[in-house]
Amino acid sequence: MRITLPDDTRSSVLGESCAVAKAIGNALRAQGATSSLNPEASDIAVAVLPLDPAAQVPALTQICAQLERIAKAMHARGGGRIVVVLSAAAAVPIRHRREYSQAMAAAYSCVRVLAMDYGAKIQVNAVGVGHVADGDNIIGDPAFLRHVPLPRTGTHDNIVNTVLFFCDPLNSYTNGQLLCVDGGWSVGYGRNF
Repeated sequence: MRITLPDDTRSSVLGESCAVAKAIGNALRAQGATSSLNPEASDIAVAVLPLDPAAQVPALTQICAQLERIAKAMHARGGGRIVVVLSAAAAVPIRHRREYSQAMAAAYSCVRVLAMDYGAKIQVNAVGVGHVADGDNIIGDPAFLRHVPLPRTGTHDNIVNTVLFFCDPLNSYTNGQLLCVDGGWSVGYGRNF
């Protein structure tokens, strides 16, 4: 996907250090953004949460507090984009992954509150990731695949392109939303019990 970012756009990717986070950073730089080591000084901030349901989720109070600081700084400057990459479990809980599902739902709630509080000047959205594999880099629970209408795994590009959609200046009226990139898992999961 190709988007046109304003000149001097600064971006930062924070949180989970994984292949998806690196791909997002590379894609933003390919669109002309420069990397910023200070997320609060960024025009685009992408936070990548742990996407493996077996992973330990960092303290959400810390994540939400950091996102709040970024949102306040962007709002004070008059604009910006925050995209939180989290699990599709934010939309539909995963059986036997109660704590992880609750953490993802809480992170999405943080996205919605930030969009509500700062939405006059910035956009805050989330990407819900299902089972994704590019080579040996596998993200998400393989059990997702038993409940996906599309008979394949997703790719890192599927996630990156969705993040770019939320960062595109032409996308100017989407705020507080969760767009699941999960092959339909979140819409079909419940009926397969």
